[in-house]
Amino acid sequence: MPGASQSTQYVKDIWGEQWDDYQLRSITLGGNEEVLANQREYKVENLLISDKYSSDIMKWQMRFHKARLDQVNQAVPLEKPAKDIDEHLDRAQIKLKREVELMERTFKQ
Repeated sequence: MPGASQSTQYVKDIWGEQWDDYQLRSITLGGNEEVLANQREYKVENLLISDKYSSDIMKWQMRFHKARLDQVNQAVPLEKPAKDIDEHLDRAQIKLKREVELMERTFKQ
């Protein structure tokens, strides 16, 4: 399947299948330890595969890995997604506070 490696996840036979340069570069980047740690941190490690990989953290992880692989640093925010509603609210408050401070500085000038 040409090109499938860039958008599809599947287990690839190490010895029985051809690996292209993109796939080889992907595995040299590694990241399994980071993926497993994120799964534990976001409590998705015990979900069904389909639920696990549709979670926000795994979607972020896949975009982050692909951006590193493609050497596109701007494509994925470095900040991981919020774990729960409280973290969403905390981040929104911090962002709002920064915006207010910026506006206050702008209007003082």
